[in-house]
Amino acid sequence: MKQFILTLLITPVLLISCLVTASRAEDVFDRHSSYWLTQAIEKGKPLESLAMQQALRTKPIAAGFGATIIVRTSEGNLTKALLGWGFRKGPDKPQPVLLIERFATYRAGRGDVTKANGKDILLFPGFAFDFDIGQVVPAKFGGDVLLDEKTVLHPAGKSQLYLLSGSQLPQAKKTDVPNPRDHKGVLPSDFTGTWLVDIDGQWKGEWILTAERTGQAHGIFLSTDTRSRYPIKGRIAALPHRIKLEIDTDNFHQSVDAFLWTKDKAQMTGIVTFSGREFGFRATRKVEKKPKPADKP
Repeated sequence: MKQFILTLLITPVLLISCLVTASRAEDVFDRHSSYWLTQAIEKGKPLESLAMQQALRTKPIAAGFGATIIVRTSEGNLTKALLGWGFRKGPDKPQPVLLIERFATYRAGRGDVTKANGKDILLFPGFAFDFDIGQVVPAKFGGDVLLDEKTVLHPAGKSQLYLLSGSQLPQAKKTDVPNPRDHKGVLPSDFTGTWLVDIDGQWKGEWILTAERTGQAHGIFLSTDTRSRYPIKGRIAALPHRIKLEIDTDNFHQSVDAFLWTKDKAQMTGIVTFSGREFGFRATRKVEKKPKPADKP
């Protein structure tokens, strides 16, 4: 339970919608890689300021989410951040605050490798936030955005501020991917999907995999810890339920030898080798749940 009380300045219906659709919208936020951020700012114009009213009028990246901003930091890195305006309970009266729900800062020239990331950060009027180090800083201490006394957000120093209107992602094409449970045996397509990965209980993330009929596989590894994204390449081995993957992360190369469970095809286990050491892992297929209808206020 958080130690603060935050009341968002939105209708009860929208608040309920946020709670229901957060898991789906999280995927949309993560999928806005550095490429899509670059595309968005090339088409947009930097803002001199961003007030709550303007943010609320802007189309969100997904249903039930607040404003998403892009910041080109003073160090030239790109940041994406989800924002919410509200109040924190104070000793005398509620205090206006800006909530940085989540952010990720990508290293310039390093693709989708992050420099900093975080969530649930309160920014009070008169303070700034430095996205390069992921810290609240005094107003004149080199921050990238500054919140003024009227809770209006401003770019600080050499940074640039952009407001993201709607999702920048192309609409997913409908594909005829077989349901892993509606046929016997293992097909290459049974490896396709999003997998929640736990390596030796120490490293966690998601594999977003696509396996072609030819046996070739490709995808993205999303690190839970850093929110960095790394490309995956691989191929299905001689056994139809075995796949070998290669992942180049920021610090080391991962070689994955995985076996798909042949009954419900919702689990993979095997060995990940990196830095000359072998570790066991388990991956569970992520099942997207349909959001429940929001209750009427």
